[in-house]
Amino acid sequence: MQFEWSNTGSLGALMKLFSSIIVSICLMSCASSKKAHVTMDKYNKDASEIIKLAKSNADKELVKKKALDLIETATTLLREYKTENPECNTMLNFMIESRKEMTKLSLEKIEKDFHEGEALPAAPDKCYEPKELIIHPATVVILTNVKYNEEGRHQIVEELEEVIAHTEVIE
Repeated sequence: MQFEWSNTGSLGALMKLFSSIIVSICLMSCASSKKAHVTMDKYNKDASEIIKLAKSNADKELVKKKALDLIETATTLLREYKTENPECNTMLNFMIESRKEMTKLSLEKIEKDFHEGEALPAAPDKCYEPKELIIHPATVVILTNVKYNEEGRHQIVEELEEVIAHTEVIE
């Protein structure tokens, strides 16, 4: 059986359209992935900067401001993660909505409710790692309020070194 195309121009136009759609989808996917990578790089750079500030006994208000900024960068990352992982919407929306409240908790309460997860909604396992991007800098904010001494600054460094390790898992 032999097929003949009576209008090869239409087939050519259809193939061009199909190719354009495929290229557009690939470009959007790459752009989204690149944006998330750039934002994660910024997150890590900013977390490292806070580590340096804490180690140098910088003004606690500056450390707090930088930690609050890091929470906002994390919020952007969580929103991007949700678009690629819609099954995480409930968990990540909860984290985003709770971010300001978290900074006002006691160290014990943030550890129990958020880090250990007692206050968190149920979600697939892959949804739990990104929450750390908000919890650790929120803990830093709390530490600047209640324990900005040598021990507290050491704990700030540990919190941020731990969250940087989490970013490697999330990427």
